[in-house]
Amino acid sequence: MTYTFCGLVMTALVWHLRVTTTHGAKENGGVLNKITASVCGGGGELMSKRKREDPETGLELPYGVLYAPHCPTKPYQANWQNIDRKQRTKCFETVEKALEHRDKMIQKISAERNIDGQPELSSADSHAIESMSLSKCVEYCRSLGIDTRIWQAGTRSDFGHRPADQTIDLWLPVQAKTTLVSCFPYRFFLRGEYAMDVACFPGQGSGAFVFSKQFLRDNKEKLYSGKCLYIAPGSAFNTPMLTWPNYVKHMIDRWNDELAVHKLDAEAGRIGSDRVSVLRSEMELRMDCSTNSQREIVTQMLMQSVIHHRKYEWPDEPNGHFDRWVDGKRIQDKVVLPTNNGTFTAKTTKKVSGKQIPYAEEDIDELVCVTIHTGLRLLFVWEIPLTDLKQLGVVSTKEIPGSTSLVLPIATSDGVNKELEVQVFGSKVYSGNRDVAKFLRVYPLPIEYCVPECMQDRDPKVRG
Repeated sequence: MTYTFCGLVMTALVWHLRVTTTHGAKENGGVLNKITASVCGGGGELMSKRKREDPETGLELPYGVLYAPHCPTKPYQANWQNIDRKQRTKCFETVEKALEHRDKMIQKISAERNIDGQPELSSADSHAIESMSLSKCVEYCRSLGIDTRIWQAGTRSDFGHRPADQTIDLWLPVQAKTTLVSCFPYRFFLRGEYAMDVACFPGQGSGAFVFSKQFLRDNKEKLYSGKCLYIAPGSAFNTPMLTWPNYVKHMIDRWNDELAVHKLDAEAGRIGSDRVSVLRSEMELRMDCSTNSQREIVTQMLMQSVIHHRKYEWPDEPNGHFDRWVDGKRIQDKVVLPTNNGTFTAKTTKKVSGKQIPYAEEDIDELVCVTIHTGLRLLFVWEIPLTDLKQLGVVSTKEIPGSTSLVLPIATSDGVNKELEVQVFGSKVYSGNRDVAKFLRVYPLPIEYCVPECMQDRDPKVRG
């Protein structure tokens, strides 16, 4: 009789816990609860007696973090123990550290079980997420009255804004941060001191959190480890998300405010780094990158001015495997280097998950290799179509793996451009295959053109 009574009590208690926790999972929603409900049949919060407020601030703690008074030196507990009952609960000194640990566990369990959380992302995945978010940003912004241009990979800012009714070449630079997470709390990684607005795009794609450079500087000490920005209850960064109409209005207002400061800069004669306004020309923002990236943008812009009858377009996605659209073709641009054997060479790889691999045949339609000869004031351009790239074994196909470099002779085997080759390389004679030389086109530099510093001192040394 006693055994039966105890059994009934335990059954009722377990039923109460399952109903309560299942309701909690449905009510709170979010990545953690979805995983808990999926894996543990309800999961939820089994530590309801613990506090949900931060005793220091009185603010509600972000979901997934509890205050654990039994451990005063590490009072914040990451509540992920119900995701996997084999795991132990851990405590941390700060809310941010508990959140970071909780996120890592969600990613780990999600990757193993293929459920609602997000696994750790490779650099290729991160680029895909950024491309997806910025493409959506461009689409909404242009439809709501603000022009948006995405710069090439490697620039300090990711894109620029300008009101659609303006034609002046001045753009508001914006650095983008993205995540696939679509519910609180959000986490974004910042690196370095930003000198521009930062837009953080959450996974649901309905808008962005925007932080000015001054706000980030004022709250730099509140970034976790100096680089991690948490948008969660109680955080200094917990500002309202701007839906797309509000985002566009905010950016137009920002552009107009900066334009007024730009005019003051002009009146005061402030130039270069002395300028107060953050508005910059498209070329200046595209050139705000490494020297190697500068060389690529310089030659791209030079080709547009020299071969001006073509239609040039920039892609609306960053970090892609092609650089430009030219007459509807996907172009991958490469700035070449001279070799010691009387030719130039181009690196023909893309970076995927931290590794350099050859381009695939579906990546591009044409490879354009280019350099400037400062002494002769000539622009050398090798334009190689995809069909020839496959025949040369440059791109990867189902049959061949592709190559990581390409030799670029000047003169063909029948002597075309032979004199030019001697002018460039002197007595050095290339003895290899010269098939690629037939793709070379040579253009004189415009009389008024001044070769930028990044392209100087790159001429081959001529041997007598």
